[in-house]
Parts: sequence; C-alpha cells; structure tokens
Amino acid sequence: KLDRNELITYLNSKDIYATFHYLPLNESPYAQKEEIGNPLINTLSIYERLVRLPLHYYLTIEEQKSVLSNIEQFFNKNS
Repeated sequence: KLDRNELITYLNSKDIYATFHYLPLNESPYAQKEEIGNPLINTLSIYERLVRLPLHYYLTIEEQKSVLSNIEQFFNKNS
C-alpha cells in the first residue's frame, strides 16, 4: 500500500509543492472536545489519500506535464 506522505515527499524532492488536503471536521479539536462521536470512516479514508497538487492560473503546460510525469514515475517506481 502506497502512502500519501511518500508521494508528497517524492514530489517535494522534485521541487513540486504538494501537501495533504485538509483535516476532516470530525477530527478537529472542537469535534474532539465536544465528543461528536461516530468516526466517519469514509471521511478518514479519503483524507488519508488526498493530495493537494499545484494548481494556479500561471502554471505552464510544461509545469503541468512535469507534475503529471513525476506522479507517474512515482507510481511506476513503487508498483
């Protein structure tokens, strides 16, 4: 099983800024304090797999291709 953090580390080593996406609300300090209960299994599963990739208006076609190529290289290397 590939880890999201491994992909993020790999992309960052290639000067591609990637990070995790967000903390699910049910995992927030407020939710923990209020003991909202019921762990949201699907929410946690998705959270563990989401990666925020560079996405902005000034991203060139070459930069887009580089991001995609590096993601492909990561999965080919780790499959």
